[in-house]
Amino acid sequence: MKTQLPQRKDDLQSLFTKLSITPISGLPLELLCLILSFSLAMMDPMHEKWQYRECWRYMAGVYKLRCVSAFWRDLIDTTPSFWTVISLSWPQEVVKTALTRSGTSPIIVQHFPLELPAHADWSALSREFLRIVHPHRSRWIAAVIAIPVGHLSEFFDAPTPQLHTLKLSLTGGSPRPLNPEMLSPTPTFAQVLENLEHVHLTPRSYQFDMVLGAFTKLKSLVLADLGPRCATIDQIIQMMRNNPSLESFLLTGADATASSTVHENKTRATLLRLRAFRVESSVICLHDLITRIELPLSIDQLTFIATATGSSWHLREANFPLWLDAMRSLSLIIQRLHGESDGSKIFLENGGRSRWTTTGHAKGFKFQISGLNHPLTLCWIATFLKEQDWAIALPNLGFVSDSAFIEEASTLIWLDAIGTLETIEISIGYKNPRIDEFLGFLSGQIEGVEEESIVFPSLRTLKICGWEQDMYGIIDAVRQRYSNKTPRPRHQLELDFTTSEAIQFENLDTPKGIFTMGEVAELRSLDGVGSVRLGCPGDLRGTLAVVWSEEESQPAWV
Repeated sequence: MKTQLPQRKDDLQSLFTKLSITPISGLPLELLCLILSFSLAMMDPMHEKWQYRECWRYMAGVYKLRCVSAFWRDLIDTTPSFWTVISLSWPQEVVKTALTRSGTSPIIVQHFPLELPAHADWSALSREFLRIVHPHRSRWIAAVIAIPVGHLSEFFDAPTPQLHTLKLSLTGGSPRPLNPEMLSPTPTFAQVLENLEHVHLTPRSYQFDMVLGAFTKLKSLVLADLGPRCATIDQIIQMMRNNPSLESFLLTGADATASSTVHENKTRATLLRLRAFRVESSVICLHDLITRIELPLSIDQLTFIATATGSSWHLREANFPLWLDAMRSLSLIIQRLHGESDGSKIFLENGGRSRWTTTGHAKGFKFQISGLNHPLTLCWIATFLKEQDWAIALPNLGFVSDSAFIEEASTLIWLDAIGTLETIEISIGYKNPRIDEFLGFLSGQIEGVEEESIVFPSLRTLKICGWEQDMYGIIDAVRQRYSNKTPRPRHQLELDFTTSEAIQFENLDTPKGIFTMGEVAELRSLDGVGSVRLGCPGDLRGTLAVVWSEEESQPAWV
């Protein structure tokens, strides 16, 4: 009897452990492991939202799961897929444990100085880390490395045949921009580069044209924060020609590249498999790059974040022909992405930024311009659209702005010049609670607008957010817009009013942005008004508002 007690105790403990976390522990082990892995940090170094600290969060998550029960601990410890991430920022015993428990599975190696004590000798820790992971080079499939350029030969002094993803950031000792240090790969490193499929480089101010020339199998490439003279446009274009399987390309750096004075090859690089293309740079660099490549019409994502450069407004305005030339070469792609994304919107933002972007997420385009004032940006966009035959009756084009950005006559005139806006959304800001200029323009009573013309002729929806004052100006503007004059607007107007903050009724001094039913009825009865919506966001509790429901043809109290 005594000899059976320990065994019975172990059986009861195992049963209790499983019952305490049922029903999930009753699942097949493969399915349970998959579910547990979803609770861990994402381990995709090439993903745009991936951060260097993800490795630390990943292993912290693994150890938390081990603490749930003995059953989970044993399951995790004997499943190699939980231990395939190795990081310099972990204690050495954790690194060795992970290498042992991962067995023969492929591993991701991170060499990045995170979560290290202030007094730690980074060079010594780096050498010891490399000594530990060196025998496992044959299992490396991805490497995330931040290292001084002089240590690259040490890191890649042996073959890593399975490595297909490299995220490399060069740190420390950056030379002067006018005398960049050449980044020359050793023969072993060159062989590693030749086999890579996914690369993320942050070379700082190092000249890395020899590295670009080594790539032949790339599917995705990120060149981030390029310093001056890192590479020329010719070298980047030639790299694209050498990698016909390239599917994703991202380049960042306002002064990232310098064009060569004479193009070595004037033929365009054709990228038939490209699905995502993103450039964050100056207008000059953007033009030099986009006019020398042939993007496929089937591309899914197109992003340009361009900065107009120049020491004066005159020089910045001179960027316009270059920007327009680049946009012309993408005309058919813009037309397709606009249609497949159910339209696009133009945004005016703080800091002089403006952007034109599609409303979809999986596919679409984003064109952002900085360094100009808002009227000039709208002038650029309007000029481009006026040239395109497909944009004459462009559907689902919207405009979004804060009230502070649309109270200039020049802004409104260029906004009207776009001609095909169907939706206008204005957020009334705290510092600019009125939109008198806009309402005057909407009614057609403003200088610069001919009496025989109708502003915003395609307008269907006008949405006002954050209103705090009475809206009699809206009533007058809409009445004037649809008065007996020719020509008349093409569409009936849908009015949408949304308050963004809860209304505190007990504070008598606070202005109340509330419509009376009489005002709602007056708006609804105006000739040319098709519908009226007003209310507040659903997550604001304790707010009393009147909502006019066109679908139910009656007011609803919420």
